[in-house]
Amino acid sequence: SFVSTPPPSPSPSPQLPNASFPETFVIGVAGASAAGKTSLCAEIMRRLGAKKTRTVTFSTDQYYRTLSREDHEVALRGDFNFDDPKRLDFALMREHLLALKRKDPVVYVPEYDFVSHTRTDNATVIHGAKVEVVIVEGIFALYVPELQDVLDMKVFTQEDADLCLVRRIKRDCGERGISVDATLTQYEA
Repeated sequence: SFVSTPPPSPSPSPQLPNASFPETFVIGVAGASAAGKTSLCAEIMRRLGAKKTRTVTFSTDQYYRTLSREDHEVALRGDFNFDDPKRLDFALMREHLLALKRKDPVVYVPEYDFVSHTRTDNATVIHGAKVEVVIVEGIFALYVPELQDVLDMKVFTQEDADLCLVRRIKRDCGERGISVDATLTQYEA
Protein backbone atom coordinates (compact mmCIF):
# COMPACT_ATOMS: atom_id res chain seq x y z
CA SER A 1 0.00 0.00 0.00
CA PHE A 2 1.12 3.58 -0.43
CA VAL A 3 0.23 7.09 0.64
CA SER A 4 0.80 9.99 -1.73
CA THR A 5 1.21 13.67 -0.90
CA PRO A 6 -0.26 16.11 -1.72
CA PRO A 7 -3.60 14.42 -0.93
CA PRO A 8 -4.76 12.21 -3.79
CA SER A 9 -7.18 13.73 -6.27
CA PRO A 10 -10.56 12.10 -6.89
CA SER A 11 -8.99 10.22 -9.81
CA PRO A 12 -7.99 6.59 -9.09
CA SER A 13 -4.25 7.26 -9.46
CA PRO A 14 -1.98 10.32 -9.26
CA GLN A 15 -1.64 12.00 -12.65
CA LEU A 16 1.53 13.60 -13.93
CA PRO A 17 1.31 16.69 -16.14
CA ASN A 18 0.70 15.97 -19.82
CA ALA A 19 2.95 17.06 -22.69
CA SER A 20 6.66 17.61 -22.32
CA PHE A 21 8.26 18.59 -19.04
CA PRO A 22 10.05 21.97 -19.12
CA GLU A 23 11.66 20.94 -15.84
CA THR A 24 12.26 17.36 -14.78
CA PHE A 25 9.53 16.07 -12.43
CA VAL A 26 10.99 14.38 -9.33
CA ILE A 27 9.12 11.73 -7.33
CA GLY A 28 10.37 10.64 -3.90
CA VAL A 29 9.36 7.17 -2.69
CA ALA A 30 10.05 6.21 0.93
CA GLY A 31 9.07 3.50 3.39
CA ALA A 32 10.58 0.92 5.69
CA SER A 33 13.38 -1.34 4.51
CA ALA A 34 11.92 -3.96 2.13
CA ALA A 35 8.44 -2.35 2.18
CA GLY A 36 8.08 -2.52 -1.60
CA LYS A 37 9.66 0.77 -2.68
CA THR A 38 11.65 -0.78 -5.52
CA SER A 39 8.62 -2.73 -6.76
CA LEU A 40 6.47 0.40 -6.70
CA CYS A 41 9.14 2.34 -8.60
CA ALA A 42 9.34 -0.44 -11.19
CA GLU A 43 5.57 -0.23 -11.69
CA ILE A 44 5.69 3.57 -12.04
CA MET A 45 8.53 3.17 -14.55
CA ARG A 46 6.53 0.59 -16.49
CA ARG A 47 3.45 2.80 -16.69
CA LEU A 48 5.37 5.93 -17.62
CA GLY A 49 7.36 3.94 -20.19
CA ALA A 50 4.10 2.83 -21.78
CA LYS A 51 3.33 6.54 -22.26
CA LYS A 52 6.81 7.08 -23.76
CA THR A 53 7.82 9.25 -20.79
CA ARG A 54 11.59 9.21 -20.36
CA THR A 55 12.06 8.15 -16.75
CA VAL A 56 15.00 7.14 -14.58
CA THR A 57 15.08 5.77 -11.07
CA PHE A 58 17.80 5.46 -8.49
CA SER A 59 18.08 4.61 -4.83
CA THR A 60 19.31 6.64 -1.89
CA ASP A 61 21.40 3.50 -1.18
CA GLN A 62 23.72 4.62 -3.97
CA TYR A 63 24.68 7.60 -1.81
CA TYR A 64 26.02 5.71 1.22
CA ARG A 65 29.37 7.05 2.35
CA THR A 66 32.43 4.79 2.17
CA LEU A 67 33.09 3.26 5.59
CA SER A 68 36.36 3.64 7.43
CA ARG A 69 38.36 0.47 8.00
CA GLU A 70 37.11 0.32 11.60
CA ASP A 71 33.46 0.81 10.63
CA HIS A 72 33.86 -1.77 7.84
CA GLU A 73 34.97 -4.33 10.45
CA VAL A 74 31.96 -3.45 12.61
CA ALA A 75 29.70 -3.82 9.56
CA LEU A 76 31.17 -7.25 8.77
CA ARG A 77 30.12 -8.37 12.27
CA GLY A 78 26.62 -7.03 11.60
CA ASP A 79 26.89 -4.37 14.29
CA PHE A 80 26.89 -1.27 12.08
CA ASN A 81 23.66 0.71 11.76
CA PHE A 82 23.13 1.55 8.09
CA ASP A 83 19.60 2.77 8.91
CA ASP A 84 20.94 6.12 10.09
CA PRO A 85 20.58 9.15 7.80
CA LYS A 86 24.09 10.36 8.72
CA ARG A 87 25.45 7.43 6.67
CA LEU A 88 24.27 8.97 3.39
CA ASP A 89 25.56 11.92 1.37
CA PHE A 90 22.34 13.91 0.93
CA ALA A 91 24.20 17.05 -0.17
CA LEU A 92 25.51 15.18 -3.22
CA MET A 93 22.09 13.65 -3.87
CA ARG A 94 20.48 17.10 -3.74
CA GLU A 95 23.13 18.43 -6.13
CA HIS A 96 22.38 15.58 -8.56
CA LEU A 97 18.59 16.01 -8.36
CA LEU A 98 18.88 19.76 -8.97
CA ALA A 99 21.15 19.08 -11.95
CA LEU A 100 18.53 16.69 -13.36
CA LYS A 101 15.74 19.23 -12.78
CA ARG A 102 17.80 21.79 -14.74
CA LYS A 103 18.29 19.16 -17.45
CA ASP A 104 22.08 19.32 -17.15
CA PRO A 105 23.68 17.23 -19.92
CA VAL A 106 25.18 14.48 -17.73
CA VAL A 107 24.88 13.42 -14.08
CA TYR A 108 27.04 10.65 -12.60
CA VAL A 109 25.16 8.76 -9.88
CA PRO A 110 27.55 6.85 -7.61
CA GLU A 111 27.46 3.08 -7.11
CA TYR A 112 27.82 1.58 -3.65
CA ASP A 113 29.18 -1.90 -2.92
CA PHE A 114 27.51 -3.41 0.16
CA VAL A 115 30.16 -6.14 0.44
CA SER A 116 33.20 -3.83 0.61
CA HIS A 117 31.13 -0.94 2.06
CA THR A 118 32.64 1.50 -0.41
CA ARG A 119 31.60 3.66 -3.30
CA THR A 120 32.98 2.04 -6.40
CA ASP A 121 34.82 3.79 -9.21
CA ASN A 122 31.78 3.12 -11.41
CA ALA A 123 28.85 5.47 -11.80
CA THR A 124 25.47 5.34 -13.47
CA VAL A 125 25.45 7.94 -16.24
CA ILE A 126 22.17 9.81 -16.58
CA HIS A 127 21.72 12.07 -19.60
CA GLY A 128 19.76 14.82 -17.88
CA ALA A 129 18.63 16.63 -21.00
CA LYS A 130 16.64 13.55 -22.05
CA VAL A 131 14.97 12.82 -18.68
CA GLU A 132 11.39 13.89 -17.97
CA VAL A 133 10.78 12.10 -14.65
CA VAL A 134 13.21 11.03 -11.92
CA ILE A 135 12.15 8.60 -9.22
CA VAL A 136 14.36 8.49 -6.13
CA GLU A 137 13.60 5.77 -3.59
CA GLY A 138 14.92 4.91 -0.15
CA ILE A 139 14.05 4.79 3.51
CA PHE A 140 15.11 8.44 3.94
CA ALA A 141 13.92 9.84 0.61
CA LEU A 142 11.21 11.90 2.36
CA TYR A 143 12.99 12.35 5.68
CA VAL A 144 15.80 14.80 5.08
CA PRO A 145 15.17 18.54 4.71
CA GLU A 146 17.78 18.76 1.92
CA LEU A 147 15.43 16.94 -0.46
CA GLN A 148 12.02 18.35 0.49
CA ASP A 149 11.97 21.29 -1.91
CA VAL A 150 13.40 19.22 -4.77
CA LEU A 151 10.62 16.60 -4.73
CA ASP A 152 7.52 17.36 -6.80
CA MET A 153 5.61 14.33 -5.51
CA LYS A 154 6.10 12.34 -2.31
CA VAL A 155 4.96 8.73 -1.90
CA PHE A 156 5.23 6.62 1.25
CA THR A 157 4.94 2.81 1.05
CA GLN A 158 3.69 0.82 4.00
CA GLU A 159 3.75 -2.93 4.52
CA ASP A 160 3.41 -5.48 7.33
CA ALA A 161 6.59 -5.50 9.48
CA ASP A 162 6.96 -9.30 9.37
CA LEU A 163 6.74 -9.33 5.57
CA CYS A 164 9.33 -6.52 5.41
CA LEU A 165 11.69 -8.56 7.59
CA VAL A 166 11.35 -11.66 5.39
CA ARG A 167 11.95 -9.58 2.25
CA ARG A 168 14.93 -7.86 3.87
CA ILE A 169 16.55 -11.16 4.85
CA LYS A 170 16.11 -12.48 1.29
CA ARG A 171 17.54 -9.29 -0.22
CA ASP A 172 20.44 -8.91 2.22
CA CYS A 173 21.52 -12.55 1.92
CA GLY A 174 20.96 -12.86 -1.83
CA GLU A 175 22.09 -9.46 -3.13
CA ARG A 176 24.31 -7.93 -0.47
CA GLY A 177 26.20 -10.87 1.01
CA ILE A 178 24.90 -10.15 4.52
CA SER A 179 24.19 -13.07 6.84
CA VAL A 180 20.78 -13.72 8.40
CA ASP A 181 22.22 -13.06 11.87
CA ALA A 182 23.73 -9.74 10.78
CA THR A 183 20.44 -8.70 9.15
CA LEU A 184 18.50 -9.58 12.31
CA THR A 185 20.99 -7.69 14.49
CA GLN A 186 20.69 -4.60 12.31
CA TYR A 187 16.90 -4.92 12.12
CA GLU A 188 16.61 -5.04 15.92
CA ALA A 189 18.93 -2.02 16.40
